[in-house]
Amino acid sequence: MQPSSASPATANVLRHNPYQELERAYYERNYPRALQIHAAYFRDKIDKIFMASSSVSLPIGFEPFQEYFSGFDFYYQPFDNTLNDTLWGRWEVTDDGAIVVRYADNCPKVRQRFSIAHELMHVYGYHDPEFKMQIDKIRTPWVRKKIIERVADKSAAYYLVPEPILRETWKETPNADYQAKLYGVSRKTMEICLKDYGIITK
Repeated sequence: MQPSSASPATANVLRHNPYQELERAYYERNYPRALQIHAAYFRDKIDKIFMASSSVSLPIGFEPFQEYFSGFDFYYQPFDNTLNDTLWGRWEVTDDGAIVVRYADNCPKVRQRFSIAHELMHVYGYHDPEFKMQIDKIRTPWVRKKIIERVADKSAAYYLVPEPILRETWKETPNADYQAKLYGVSRKTMEICLKDYGIITK
């Protein structure tokens, strides 16, 4: 399934460089607005990932991301987080340049998929110089970390449930539970995407 172009609402947000607004958001300590701008930025990047992909099917796999980062080898390793149930995943670069994503597997499949997508969004952010430059302007460490994690959460949801594809499948079956199963995500993730994309209002 090939995605169509981004929705008009997304295009309007991204018509100019969204980071022009971040200076003011950071200055005013308007962190919810900063998160909104970062999330819109990553939605645009995710659209580009799927537009460049040779093939997209549901539920969304991680091949499109790997194709986009074709210069890297990706490995996925499960672990048991029983002793630290706040740790769902992490990623690292090996000495030979491969990207290893580790994820907790003693949990439902939808949680595993979300954890992997979350870590891949960290990978993207790490390799995006503009994102790194802007996020480094947040001087308070705990605020910076919180925004980085929230951006990864939002972006993971947007990756697993791409807006252009959801708009098509929602027309066929406008039911959140059905769509959540179709995309292999939790109902909460599906509802976040439906609301953020403006498909539903409540």
